[in-house]
Amino acid sequence: MQDEYGIREIQSIPTSKSAKGKGIAQEHKRGKTIGTMFMPRTTSGGQPSIKRILQGKEAKEKVDLAVAKWMIDTSILFNSANFAYYQTMFDAACSFGAGYKAPNFYDLRGYLLKKMLNMLRTLLIAFIQLGKKPDALLWQMDGLINKGEL
Repeated sequence: MQDEYGIREIQSIPTSKSAKGKGIAQEHKRGKTIGTMFMPRTTSGGQPSIKRILQGKEAKEKVDLAVAKWMIDTSILFNSANFAYYQTMFDAACSFGAGYKAPNFYDLRGYLLKKMLNMLRTLLIAFIQLGKKPDALLWQMDGLINKGEL
């Protein structure tokens, strides 16, 4: 209904559980009502539930306990958590995804050790070639770090 000034009445918003968030979007598409400014609760990007938050905390605690158990079992000092590559290791594993399998003993002492030695050899050769140019070495090391080679 429109009055003499061209203002029309806004229809009521459905409140039943089955229509929550659905009727608003459909009516808005037809241009009959003003759409809501808040995201419907049924979308995946809506506010997380308390259950979901607590599950996230419990899952993080489970992972933290597994890391602590491994460090205790292998006699790795807790101070190693302060080193630069500690968080980098977890970031790389998490970016791979849930199916990541850690390298075994033979991979660590074989292929991966050789790869690290080759990287170190490359760095030492660059250091020797630069001679007395420490600024140039720092720039080169910074470039290698940014590429993820160090």
